[in-house]
Amino acid sequence: MKVRYLGESDPLGLTHGKIYETLAVEGDWYRINDETGEDYLYPPEAFEIVNPTPTARCHDCGKQLTGAGVTVTTDTHSGERRQVCAECARFYKD
Repeated sequence: MKVRYLGESDPLGLTHGKIYETLAVEGDWYRINDETGEDYLYPPEAFEIVNPTPTARCHDCGKQLTGAGVTVTTDTHSGERRQVCAECARFYKD
């Protein structure tokens, strides 16, 4: 999955607006190679999803997700972070 960094640039970290390929999702955090070439875990709130994985589907309705209209949201009851389509995202409060 490709994500765009929304935070402030850091020459030894990540660059604002740059698109990164996630290496893995671990405990809801994204493992990404930073500007030094090392991989670290980063919180999902610092990114927007640009291109979900090809097989990504909406957690709620099963619709295949595309880059536009993908939302990562938190279920208010379980605290679980989910990828949902734009139609299903309206049922969540973040």
